[in-house]
Amino acid sequence: MDILKELSVKNGKLCAPDCGESFDLLVIPYADHMPKVMLDELNRLQSSGLPVWFINQAPENCYFKCETVKLEQLATKIRQNGWYDIS
Repeated sequence: MDILKELSVKNGKLCAPDCGESFDLLVIPYADHMPKVMLDELNRLQSSGLPVWFINQAPENCYFKCETVKLEQLATKIRQNGWYDIS
């Protein structure tokens, strides 16, 4: 979870220190519950403008408004938002 604290959001994109890469979206796999410290960091990233999507449903203890997407719709939603890179 320490890595989450090092992440930042610039121009709506997720940036990791010393990575040189940026990402349009953070997708979180299904989990019944998450540690509060992890939810706090996900909330911080989302509040900074990064889309954060939970697969199928948010954890039961999620205290902030979040977007969920069904796994079978994930690729379609990513394409609809133009968040893909084909090389």
